[in-house]
Amino acid sequence: MASKYFIAQLRRQAIQFLSQTWSYTLKGHDSMVETALIAPSVNGLSYPFVHPLLVLNLARETDVNCIVPSVLYFLSLYPLCDIMKGDHPKLVVNHPSRPSTSLASSDLLLYTLMFQHRLQLISNFIRQFCGTRSAEPPCRDLSTCGKGFSRLISQMHRSWSLRTGPLHFISQATQQIQNDPTICAICRADFCAEASKVRQQIWDELPKIVDLPSWDDMELV
Repeated sequence: MASKYFIAQLRRQAIQFLSQTWSYTLKGHDSMVETALIAPSVNGLSYPFVHPLLVLNLARETDVNCIVPSVLYFLSLYPLCDIMKGDHPKLVVNHPSRPSTSLASSDLLLYTLMFQHRLQLISNFIRQFCGTRSAEPPCRDLSTCGKGFSRLISQMHRSWSLRTGPLHFISQATQQIQNDPTICAICRADFCAEASKVRQQIWDELPKIVDLPSWDDMELV
């Protein structure tokens, strides 16, 4: 309604409310995932209790680009066949203001690009970032730390799936390294610092994947 009648202040408040969940910052994204992991289900629906396809179509209807990369990232966690069926409990909710439950052809392309990009990120992190990582001086125990990294790689190979989000996946790997006493403090700190840079780079590049300007160039208007 604020978009239809050009009520700028209400529109801005609505966008800010949406972006608390579908964030345009990595910190906001992490907060959303953390909440989703601990929040109890409501009427059988998990947090945030709304399907990202509905949010995407709302963003398209109202020209709110700043939440689109985040929404498409989360939408890519859903199998395409399930999206096309349109029978997910979060999609069949009946409300007069419900956006379309169909995925537009242009967004189908962007969904596919994001899906492929997401899987490539996971592969790159396991094979390149972790797979080529070795303990080096000033490491306090090259052999032991090297074995610790090998255990991490083995576990990551076993744990990821087609619905794995790389940002959370990398965060989990970081926590595992932080909590591994067999890896020296120097190697733990180095791994965590470099992994944090990788996560930020992934986040910064999300808008480009879906053919949008950088986060900084998209305004909350």
